Amino acid sequence: MRSINEQCVRQLNGEVDESEIQNIMRYGRSDIDDEYFAIIKAEIEDFVDKVYNSIREFGYNLKTTPIVFVGGGAVVMKNFGSHDAKNISYNLDVKANARG
Repeated sequence: MRSINEQCVRQLNGEVDESEIQNIMRYGRSDIDDEYFAIIKAEIEDFVDKVYNSIREFGYNLKTTPIVFVGGGAVVMKNFGSHDAKNISYNLDVKANARG
């Protein structure tokens, strides 16, 4: 979230409350100013792209390898990811990692 606020300060000279950023991550929408929302959305999408690129770098094929995103991060990957393949699934239970 620090990088999101750094971009907001750089571009608009203001920060966004972390709880608002978390709500955008969870629900993909917000009532905040459109300029701030666009920056936040772009930063989250950049993060998601980095996750997918890391998976690729480890040699996994995003189109054929079964991939399961689990927990709070799964919500972000589902809401902001651009890969909508049959082999990618999401366990959206934010406590799933703790439960095992």
